[in-house]
Amino acid sequence: MQRWLIPGVAGVLLAWHLAGDVWAMVAHLGYATYLLWLMVLPSLTRRFPTKVPAFVTGTWLAMAAMTIVSVYTPTGWVLWVRLLLLVMTATQTLYLWQEHNRPRLPAALLPIITITITVLLTYTADRKLGLIAGERQPGGLVFPRHSQITYRTTEFTFTARINTHGFRGQDVDLTADAGCRVMLLGDSFTYGWGTDYENTWGALLEQDLQAAGHDAQILNLGAPGANIPDYALIAQQAAPLLQPDVIVVGVLQGDDMRQMSREAAPFPRLLTFGDAVQPGPLTEYLTFHYPYIAERTVLSRTGASAVQRNWQATAMQFVTDWQARREWQARYNTLPETIRKPFLSGELSPHFVQFAVVMPDYWLWPLQPPETLSPYITQMTADFEQIANSAPDADILVASVPHGAYTQPRAQADLRAYGFDVPDELLQVSQVDDAIAQAATQADVDFISVTDAFRQSNTLAFYPLDGHFNNTGNRLFASALLPAIAERCP
Repeated sequence: MQRWLIPGVAGVLLAWHLAGDVWAMVAHLGYATYLLWLMVLPSLTRRFPTKVPAFVTGTWLAMAAMTIVSVYTPTGWVLWVRLLLLVMTATQTLYLWQEHNRPRLPAALLPIITITITVLLTYTADRKLGLIAGERQPGGLVFPRHSQITYRTTEFTFTARINTHGFRGQDVDLTADAGCRVMLLGDSFTYGWGTDYENTWGALLEQDLQAAGHDAQILNLGAPGANIPDYALIAQQAAPLLQPDVIVVGVLQGDDMRQMSREAAPFPRLLTFGDAVQPGPLTEYLTFHYPYIAERTVLSRTGASAVQRNWQATAMQFVTDWQARREWQARYNTLPETIRKPFLSGELSPHFVQFAVVMPDYWLWPLQPPETLSPYITQMTADFEQIANSAPDADILVASVPHGAYTQPRAQADLRAYGFDVPDELLQVSQVDDAIAQAATQADVDFISVTDAFRQSNTLAFYPLDGHFNNTGNRLFASALLPAIAERCP
């Protein structure tokens, strides 16, 4: 039986790193049970000393406990827990091996051999798994596959988990027959910024469709910080694989077309997977020697504390940059404490504050004369056509995503606290939808506006500080879109 111990360790470790967290726990618990059986075996066969040393028992109990804990460990400690488990496994293996064989190894050699075996096993496992499954990592349609990131602000905490195909939501079986597969394209409002996935408007829309008897499946390819040209690129990559029946393109009022202007730098992508990892000697060492393991842990799982540190550092850099312009510094100085405090502490996206300080007229830009907006409408038309060409058999629906600046007085008041210029007249303008509708018509795709549903709602649909949809906004948008999607889903 003992001759299978060392190969057993290698096999379990390979399966452990290849599998997900749940299967990793099952595999390691199975191996821990095997070790426990080896400890009980002496009393049954009398081949070994009948008394099990406290070291062996303690190590086994610690291994079992840490295996369970590793599944729920905060992101930043995952790698350390796993490496410690590997060391303990190697130590346990060597101890049992030397109990079974004579002569015993010198005590001084035990830690050296333990570390050597651990390094060899992990190094080999990483290289072999990289060859076997490396082509699936880190590529993804939108994000690295199997990535995870947690955001925590003063208004919400949520964790975004990325599936096998590289977008937010549950894994999708593309081989199964789907009655109506709906692919969503959009920015952070579509992605579901600020809320758990089940409360995003895409997930709520899927629930509503299924409750109404439609065999519908929603695929959410929203990406924070993306804009209309990005949607077209994502569609080109994703549509041939996902084969959607309907594509919904969520265009955020005032923002998406504004980003197409050369006068405004594109809104930076909100922090994504791995961005918060600060380079350091240990990170660089692990990335070089254990690229596969590091990719699935340190580089693909970002915790809330890492995001907060990243935002805090970005905020401090912005504060320094604003000192170069007197008007920027003056606007920053007028920010209320309710905004400045979370901004400086890394509990509020610093880029939104940056826009308020540098471009306070941001939401007025779409109100320019038609001849000024014409080039951007032309570009938007070309992007919509590109999306339609990526899936010739799919119904394309361009949806105007409401923003608080144009829909709700309370949301306008929250934006004014930042220093944005948002006059009351924006609650009646139609230009923000007209430009999108014109581009959709020229691209020969359908268009829908649900602005009135938001303007008529008496419940705030946006986070006061963050500005994205809250749960009410996600529910309102999903309900408003339901008839149009149901019409396209048999």
